[in-house]
Amino acid sequence: SYMAADCYHQGVWQADKLEEKGFRTGSIIRIQMKNFLTNDDCEVFPGPRLNMVIGPNGTGKSTLTHAICLACCGTTGDIGRSNDLSKFVKHGKEGQECFVEVDIIYNAGTVRIRRTLNSENKGSKWTMNGKASSQSEVKKFVVGKLSIDVDNLCSFMPQDKVGNFTRFSPKEVLENTLKSIAVNDEGRTLRDEQLELANVEATKMDHRRDLNLQKGELEAQKLELRGLEAEKERMRQRNEDKELLHVYSVLKVYLEAADLSVVIEDKQRTLDQAAQQLQDEVGRIAPLESRERDLRKSEAARTKALQTAGQQLTKAEGALSDRRNALQGQEERVEELSVELEQQQGAQRRAQQALQTAQQELVQLQQRLEAASEALPEVQQLLETCKRQEATVGQEIAAMSEELDQLQQQEIALQESSRQTTRQLHGLQDPRQLYRMKLLGISRGFRDWHPQKRSIDDCIKAMDWMDANLERLALRGQVLGPVAMHCDVLCPAAALCMERCVGTPKLLGFLVEHNEDASLLIRELKPLRLFVDIFTMTHREVPPQALAADKLKTDFQQWGLQGYLSDFLRCPDLVRVYLCNFGHLNNIPLSRFDSVQLPDELLQRLGSALLSRGALTMKMFNHEPNPRRPSNGTMSIGEYSCRKSRYAGNAPLSISSSRVLGSLGLLRVTAGAGEGEGDVGQQRQALTTALDRLAQQQQDLHERIGEKQQKMALLASRLASCRQDRLALLSRQREPQELAGKVAQQSRKIATLTQKVSVDAAAQRLQLQETYRQGAQTLMGSLEACLASAALCLQLSRGKAVCSAARDELQERLGEAVRDLQVARAGIRKLEHTVKAAQGERDEAQEKRAAKERQLKDLQQEVGSKERFLDILLRGRQLPEKTVQAVETRIKELEERIGGGEDNQRVLDRYEALLDSVQELTARVETAEARLQQEEAHLEQRAQQWLQEVQAIAAKMNDRFADYMAELNYAGEVVLNQVGTFDTYELQMRVSFRHQGKLVDLSASVQSGGERAVATVMYLMALQDMASSPFRVVDEINQGMDQTNERLVFDRIVQSCCRDAPEGLGRPQYFLVTPKLLQGLRAMDNDHVTVLLVFNGPGVGSKWQLTQVLRRLREKEGGRAAEVTTSRKRTRL
Repeated sequence: SYMAADCYHQGVWQADKLEEKGFRTGSIIRIQMKNFLTNDDCEVFPGPRLNMVIGPNGTGKSTLTHAICLACCGTTGDIGRSNDLSKFVKHGKEGQECFVEVDIIYNAGTVRIRRTLNSENKGSKWTMNGKASSQSEVKKFVVGKLSIDVDNLCSFMPQDKVGNFTRFSPKEVLENTLKSIAVNDEGRTLRDEQLELANVEATKMDHRRDLNLQKGELEAQKLELRGLEAEKERMRQRNEDKELLHVYSVLKVYLEAADLSVVIEDKQRTLDQAAQQLQDEVGRIAPLESRERDLRKSEAARTKALQTAGQQLTKAEGALSDRRNALQGQEERVEELSVELEQQQGAQRRAQQALQTAQQELVQLQQRLEAASEALPEVQQLLETCKRQEATVGQEIAAMSEELDQLQQQEIALQESSRQTTRQLHGLQDPRQLYRMKLLGISRGFRDWHPQKRSIDDCIKAMDWMDANLERLALRGQVLGPVAMHCDVLCPAAALCMERCVGTPKLLGFLVEHNEDASLLIRELKPLRLFVDIFTMTHREVPPQALAADKLKTDFQQWGLQGYLSDFLRCPDLVRVYLCNFGHLNNIPLSRFDSVQLPDELLQRLGSALLSRGALTMKMFNHEPNPRRPSNGTMSIGEYSCRKSRYAGNAPLSISSSRVLGSLGLLRVTAGAGEGEGDVGQQRQALTTALDRLAQQQQDLHERIGEKQQKMALLASRLASCRQDRLALLSRQREPQELAGKVAQQSRKIATLTQKVSVDAAAQRLQLQETYRQGAQTLMGSLEACLASAALCLQLSRGKAVCSAARDELQERLGEAVRDLQVARAGIRKLEHTVKAAQGERDEAQEKRAAKERQLKDLQQEVGSKERFLDILLRGRQLPEKTVQAVETRIKELEERIGGGEDNQRVLDRYEALLDSVQELTARVETAEARLQQEEAHLEQRAQQWLQEVQAIAAKMNDRFADYMAELNYAGEVVLNQVGTFDTYELQMRVSFRHQGKLVDLSASVQSGGERAVATVMYLMALQDMASSPFRVVDEINQGMDQTNERLVFDRIVQSCCRDAPEGLGRPQYFLVTPKLLQGLRAMDNDHVTVLLVFNGPGVGSKWQLTQVLRRLREKEGGRAAEVTTSRKRTRL
């Protein structure tokens, strides 16, 4: 455009000419890009109204919008491209100067803002009018003074976020619309007013809650005060009871003293009567004592005579006892001799019987000996026959044993073959061997030059080397590897995402527990030139999750959040720590949403939750519930990266997305089978068949061995029978000799028994008979002496009995006298005790009365004066209780009433404090109510004013939106929904693209992409005159429209942006980026339309000569020739 270039001379703008051209405050009049994206050095001069940025795809149209965004304090997240600022430096120009610069009109002058990008530290520097400034200063000027907000999609809609506006919720549509409308010259918008009203409303609600809390506290204190009033009244009544208790205490002492005086008089009368009775009893006891002394003398003489008779009788009884003992010993000796004589006779009879038995046995043995001698030749013949049979059976058993040993050797050989085959089969089933075959299958799918093939082959070689050398190395800990071999994944999609996050080198690496083991393995593998990674995990803890898995599933359930990638992983703890540290699997979510493209609301909320602990980047994956596998084997999985700016404050996250194309299949999915298992299956089948064949051979051989063993058992049975027969015959052969020996032995026994019966027995019998006769004579002499001693004892016993009877009579008379004397003395003692008791009771009563008198004096001293004490005593005597028992009952009642509580000074202090607190809280509640009423009135006034403005804007938006849609033969309306608080109000677009169709909410699930694009453009056009932003940028809004809609939309854009003056003056600048335009657009024939033709990029100049095209167009139109200066470094349009 030469409209702005005409006002620019030698780097200086002519402000008066700019106003004549139609530029307004905030309009961009110049854009310069150096080493930025695809540009070396490019300078653009846009027009004041509609700027059509046209060019083929890939020529750098969006580069212009990126430059505007970054120069106006935008972030990479606003652009929707790379999150790394250094990526905007042109490739090959790293380290050289790179900047974007814009000239903007402000206060009848211009402001030049430059942002220099640094590819090394990924930062940027700012200058305004050549003076270094901070980003916050530039942003404050751009947003506050120029009302430029590139963060608002109503003002700046880059290519990657065109679709985001159509996915805005009604609440977000209202927020972005209000951001576009300023309320004053200081840059404040209706959105700022909305937020302030929401804050004021929240503050009002907080104040109301505080007021309710204060009222609740006031009611609680009043309730406590009423409770303390009852306690205070109870304490007053308790003091009165204490005074009355004192009166009753004085009365009780007085009554007890009076009762004790009466008791003393009664005790004195009792004492006098007892003393008189004691004197009478002492006079009657003397005759009884004299009688007792006489009887005791007579009784002593009789006792002495009785003792003498007893001594004589004892001596006679001792002699009689000695004779009886001697007689008993002699009787026992005679009895023993009689028993021995009987035993000797019995032994004689038994010896004769034994002699007869032995003679009979001797006859039987002689008969058996004769029979055995006769049968001896026959037995010897049978014995020879039995020996020959036994030898024959032994030879057969030896031959059978050799055959059985050969069969058992064959069985052992078959068992060894079976074990070897089984070991081979188990080796094929070893997980490590299976994974090795799987890696071999993956490696065969690559060409020899492919780097992945080299990594997999090195991993296989490292596995083989470790299997052969680990025992030799004697490492301190275990070696886990490759890492992927120890992982089981529960979901195919999760396995693909894990390989994407962790990477092939780390999945094919090896884990060790100690640094010394890692160093040793690296030294051993280095000569082999095997490129494998060996890791040591010094920290054994899994990094913490930014958001717990349970809370993640609960808060984001509607979007199908299944959890983190680590939730689908089954592996050893050391492997889990390794994968979570290097791949961050415990902080990367996996969702299962209906579409691969996730809503921005989910990504913003989830990213904010996961980045709340200070992290700047977040990654997540999504796959459809029923993924369709295309021909290339990839799954429908989307990868999303969210980045939070370090300086953007509460700005939305920058989100980028891509497709996950495929993986090597290194991780094992539990439900599926790995590659390379076909060859292993064939080998396993062959080994299983060989194992079955060996088993059949073993079974046949086992049957043959069983048959041989049965035959061997039969032969062994025959051999045992022959041996038993031979032993029996040998026994019969030895029987004559054994019987001859027994006959000789029996003859010697008979001779011995005959001698005993004939000689020894007679001598023993005569000796026993002589001894028995002598014992009987001695026994008769002892019996006669014993009878004489018994007669003497009888005579002495009769004399003792006579003496004893006389003494018993005297003792009976003495006992009667003693009893009479004891009765008399007991009466005297009882009277003495009565006298002493009466004296003690009298003295005790006197002491108690003296104590009561002293107690009365003490009570008088406590009162202070005698008159006061007499008044208390008089008051007590006037009470109805007249006895001590009644007074004690009354005192007990008063003590129970007083003891039911206690005097607590803290209660009185609390009562006084509560009175003051209630008064203070009452005043505070009244003040808070007044303040709340003022706030409600102020809020009502501001809210009414803001709501009127918003309603007016909504009404204007509705009218214009409906008119614009009607011009396209469609229907539409904009509805303001006042729901909830101020910050939850909604602005709903409702459209109908069918003739006389029902208006429905604009939604991606109802309208097509082209219909949503048409509605979005019409809404932005309706917002054109009300928005405060000085320019708008829309990148490829016409994508997805058909020719009819695109033509109608373009006409509307031109009409809204290029109306004739004076109505058109002051309208915002508009940048519309599109790769193409329809033929025959009559609206392009407008002086306010500026075409910026972007024709940049390698290879473009070889096909199109832009200078020739422009010259021919100028010549065709008959205008003046265009002056175009082209340069490889600098281009001016």
